[in-house]
Amino acid sequence: MAFLSLSEMMEKRNTQYYKSAKTKIHDDFLTYAQSKGGMLPRACAADFYARNLHDKEEGRTLRVLEIGVGAGNFALGFLGEVQRRDHRNKTDISERIAYTLADFSENMLANAEKKLSGAGFPNVETQIFDAAKAQIPDGISDSEFSQIYCNELFSDLPADVFVREGEKIYEVKYNDKMEDQEAQGVLNDVLGMALLNSLPKDYYLPINSIAAKSANAIAGLLSERGAFDIFDYGFYSAEYFAIPPHMWNKGVVREYGTQWTVDLNFIYMSASLNSQGFKASVEPQKDFAEKAFGEKLSLSEGPKGLDYSKKSGGIEEDDSFYHMRVVK
Repeated sequence: MAFLSLSEMMEKRNTQYYKSAKTKIHDDFLTYAQSKGGMLPRACAADFYARNLHDKEEGRTLRVLEIGVGAGNFALGFLGEVQRRDHRNKTDISERIAYTLADFSENMLANAEKKLSGAGFPNVETQIFDAAKAQIPDGISDSEFSQIYCNELFSDLPADVFVREGEKIYEVKYNDKMEDQEAQGVLNDVLGMALLNSLPKDYYLPINSIAAKSANAIAGLLSERGAFDIFDYGFYSAEYFAIPPHMWNKGVVREYGTQWTVDLNFIYMSASLNSQGFKASVEPQKDFAEKAFGEKLSLSEGPKGLDYSKKSGGIEEDDSFYHMRVVK
């Protein structure tokens, strides 16, 4: 059974996954962004509302772009929460939002648009956008957005994995059974090499170069006062390397349904964005949600997906989901 680079395997497996008529993506994943009535879209709405509440430019259109729309539950929760806050406070922020759904799948866009229209949000635009190509489509290339969201998207994009053993760098390759094999490899990436040489040896390190290129291109769509929020599964703190290498290495790549996903290397992602003149900061996703609501939250997992709860007694440990905010 042939061993290929992870990026080749992810492209192969995930193309098959998304094209298969048997794929039931929302049954295969438990996600914060797509949990019906979930806390994450409501937290994003609370944060967005607070940041735009005292906008001195009265009547300014607030353009929002969501890339990787899933079932449309994030947009539904976000727009509904902004609308509720408007009604409560007699403001007009929801009326000034121009929301664009972007995804590589026409079917997902159509279904999400239908769901939003049925819920009373008919003024939503759609745009075909393949984030793996790291190119901004013509339909939005000349636009500026007050807010951009990418929810659990970048960890699905093809990436490669490398490991440092002593002074040597190896590429980690995989077969169809997700068995790994180290091979001679070349990493032509200055940031990636710097990380491999600064972090502990013997640990598999994802280099999400396609995700980084895509994020840099997307960040270029921000308005001067805009924010680009990325929510995804991965690692940022060096504390993660406290577990033994063999345990770490087996968890870097995972399979859901038949799709492959890889840890998002937030250290690499933030360094890449900062090197291009953007300002990227990273925090645990739960910390972001707690700040947005102004109260402590606990983790919960149920049949409707991953979520946060305001009730005590939930799970308190780190969930490995992070929030990265990018601004100009």
